[in-house]
Amino acid sequence: MDSVQNRAGGHSGAWSVLMGERGNRLNRFLDRWAGIPLTFCTAGLRAAAGTASLNMPPEPQRVGFICLGAIGDLLLFSSLIAALRRRLPHARFYLLTSRGNAATASLIPGIDESASFGVRQISSMLDWLRGKKLDVLFDSSQWPRLGAVLSNLSGAPCTVGFDTPGQCRACGYSYRVPHCADRHEVENFLALGTSRPRAHAPWCSCARPCPREGETVTVIAGPLTKSFMAVRA
Repeated sequence: MDSVQNRAGGHSGAWSVLMGERGNRLNRFLDRWAGIPLTFCTAGLRAAAGTASLNMPPEPQRVGFICLGAIGDLLLFSSLIAALRRRLPHARFYLLTSRGNAATASLIPGIDESASFGVRQISSMLDWLRGKKLDVLFDSSQWPRLGAVLSNLSGAPCTVGFDTPGQCRACGYSYRVPHCADRHEVENFLALGTSRPRAHAPWCSCARPCPREGETVTVIAGPLTKSFMAVRA
C-alpha cells in the first residue's frame, strides 16, 4: 500500500497530534461557524458545476474514503472498507485520514493508497482527492463539516455521507445516510454501503437489528477483526 504521511513520527507522536487536533477549540469553532455556510456554498458550487450525480456506476474502479475522526473511528470504518473490497475486488481504494490516524491507516486491509494531512491542510487534501479522479467517495464524518466540504469539492461524481440530525452537513452528498444514535457505530458505517440506485443491489447489508445492551457485535475486517460491546445508557 502506497502512503503519503504528513505527520509527527511514531505512535506516541500520532496520538499527541490527534488529541491536539480533536481538542482544539479554534478548530471546533471554525468547523461550526464557518463549516455550515461553507457546506451550503460548496454544495451549490457542486450542483452548478454539474459534478453531482445519482448515477453511481455499478462497478466503480476508483473508490475513495475519508476518515478524519479518531483511531477508533477508522477501525470501525474498516468494516465498510472490507465489505466493499469483497464486492469490488479489482477496484482501486484510496483513503484520506487525519494526521493522528496515519499510523493506523497502514493497518487497514484492502487500501491501495493512503494520505494523511492536518485538518487545516484543506487545499492539500483537495489536491490529493481531485488527483485520484474518483468514481465514488465515502465520507465517514458523523458531525464535523470538513468531510462534507471536502466531498463537495472533490470532483467525485457520486458522494455518500451521513445526515446527522442538527449538524447541517449533508446537503451536498449524492446519497445521504441517516446517522442513528440508537444503533452501533459499525451499523452506521455499513449503512453507507447500502446507498445505491434502486436498480442495483446494495454493496453490503445493514439489515441486522440495532444491538441490545450487552450484545457483542463482531466486525469482520480481515486481520482487524474485533468484537465490540454495545452498551446503552
